[in-house]
Amino acid sequence: KNQGQAAARNNAVKLATGDFIAFVDSDDYIEPDMYEVLVENIEMYQADIAIAKWHYDDCNAKTVQEGEKICFDKEQGLNFLIKGNGTYTITMSVWDRLYRRKLINGIYFPKGKCYEDIVWSTKVFWRAEKIVYVDKALYVYRKRQGSITQSDQGSRGAISPRLVSDRIPLLEEQVTYLKSIERLELAEECQFRLYELMLVYY
Repeated sequence: KNQGQAAARNNAVKLATGDFIAFVDSDDYIEPDMYEVLVENIEMYQADIAIAKWHYDDCNAKTVQEGEKICFDKEQGLNFLIKGNGTYTITMSVWDRLYRRKLINGIYFPKGKCYEDIVWSTKVFWRAEKIVYVDKALYVYRKRQGSITQSDQGSRGAISPRLVSDRIPLLEEQVTYLKSIERLELAEECQFRLYELMLVYY
């Protein structure tokens, strides 16, 4: 029985026996050397997560050569995840990175929910002692009609049911979690974005 993406990911992590875990969306694809590059960097820097740059499949300008590498600790990593750094962007999505399996043990995606990466990524980044970002485009994201992200980017008044049932509650859970680990400035940032989102749609 198809139980959805979150359940599939949770079951895969439980069954996995290797040292590393990665997730790839079925519509996307990766460059042939993506995991070779990420394993090399995760081991070189003794990191818990290695992240690659990503690009859309219709974008011709991609980084071919490996550029800058940035290492950060859990405090900096969570800041980077939520605020960005002005030059590079790390999304809440899980597909452009490699994790040490032991890092994510016991952290599960909420079943039956869209936007399931929001709280999961926040918790995983806070657990990581070191994260490395590799400025090389290795993950290719395919724009697709009817995807969850595209469907939920409606105009004012066009409210997707998933926005109400999934995204907003998960953003509220993220704020609560950030408060629980005393990252109050990040909780305020996420709270502001939540209000901003609600104003756009309501």
